Amino acid sequence: MKHRPSTTRKQQVLRQVATNLFRSDKTGHYYAIFKRKPHQVKRSLKTKDRGIAQRKLDAIRHKLARLNTGVAKTLSFAEYDSKGVLVGGLAQRWLDVVALGLEVSTKDRYLGNIRELSSRFKEMTFNRRMRHEYGNDIRHFYCFLTFYSTD
Repeated sequence: MKHRPSTTRKQQVLRQVATNLFRSDKTGHYYAIFKRKPHQVKRSLKTKDRGIAQRKLDAIRHKLARLNTGVAKTLSFAEYDSKGVLVGGLAQRWLDVVALGLEVSTKDRYLGNIRELSSRFKEMTFNRRMRHEYGNDIRHFYCFLTFYSTD
């Protein structure tokens, strides 16, 4: 029976360099670490440059702040102007978050799906109907929209 020599890998150690910003001593990459309710969330910022890492961290903070506003619980699913253009509601917030890197055809498909879903949900607010099904955290609602907006 052959015995393999022990190969121990060096464990990654994250050192804090700023609030919620950590740097790996093994790879040199930066990580954002947040505490969200009972869970710790760790995201790689995929960069070795501190300035870029700080900007990405600020963008993540901004995104999380928008997803967790109490106002979202009283917004309607989708609000349209007189020309039929989506101008507000939770669907508009979701689209603002995901539409940054989308192709025009994908965004148009998402808008069509939102229109279909808005006819079903009418003017119901997140708090009134969907909160029961998706919980208090509107991120579940965004997951719901993502699910229905894919082929």
